[in-house]
Amino acid sequence: MSTSSATSWACDLIQSVLGEDRQLAREYPLVFDDNARGEIVSIEVDGEVRSACALLERELVLPDVRVRAGFIGTVVTHPEFRGRGLAGRVLARAEERLAQRGSLVAILWGDDQGFYTRRGYQPFGAEVDFALAPELVSQLPEPVGVREFYAEDVPALYDLYAAHPERVTRELEDTRTLLGAPDMEVLVCERWGRVSGYSCLGRGHDLRDVVHEWAGDAQTVMMLVRAHMERRAARGEERDIYVMSPPSAKDLCARLTAAGAIMSTGILGLAKLVDPIGAARLCAARLDRRGGIRVEAGEKISFIGGRGCWEA
Repeated sequence: MSTSSATSWACDLIQSVLGEDRQLAREYPLVFDDNARGEIVSIEVDGEVRSACALLERELVLPDVRVRAGFIGTVVTHPEFRGRGLAGRVLARAEERLAQRGSLVAILWGDDQGFYTRRGYQPFGAEVDFALAPELVSQLPEPVGVREFYAEDVPALYDLYAAHPERVTRELEDTRTLLGAPDMEVLVCERWGRVSGYSCLGRGHDLRDVVHEWAGDAQTVMMLVRAHMERRAARGEERDIYVMSPPSAKDLCARLTAAGAIMSTGILGLAKLVDPIGAARLCAARLDRRGGIRVEAGEKISFIGGRGCWEA
């Protein structure tokens, strides 16, 4: 089967397994859109695609380091071919491809965490989630300067996103594609002729009631959340709204808690080193200028630096 045919068949398989009501190009435009930068990995049985997953390569930006990573999503197997190890094989193939291209870690979100932990994945990162009932709207600041997003706002919103100390890298055009998702509500806060913040509510099946991306100071984000809540109330939607936040956004977390939001903590996803030696070199370089690594049988890794030694 040609590469283009296999990709088409794999996309059809993913669509059929997830359900025809899921509009994948809208939910994940960076992978399934016609101009997507992502990639599909598949396993064939008797010339037909029976298991597949999606890949998207990015960098994780942390306060003092960047890490090349690959995001794996929508691991599916045709119902009649489950139990034959195909999902494990397609996952291993995706991991191998990421390692060959320089990724140090593979990251995914999985409903069946046991399936992935048995294959070396571990909980990764942290997030703080807040649930706000509709009656809490009056506890948030008035949405002064909040308006709908316009296409010409994209460069300003891209700059705000890039100012986050912890983020996943993406290009300006990727931002434009994501902000143009038709089932996502994007609001901006404009004050004194300058866009000072924005927020994104909803996208597809998984993020329907979630403010999953935002930028700006805590006051601005609170105003944006209130605007979302008021717009939902005007449409007759009475469901809770959820706000995702990194633990480092302490001011926002404190303000949402004071407003009566219910807080819970969770993980960002599951992660696995696909290039342990490369990861060890990165960690060793962070020790100090004398840092180094020693690799022994069984891939035992020792980090040696001026402040001591740590083994993994």
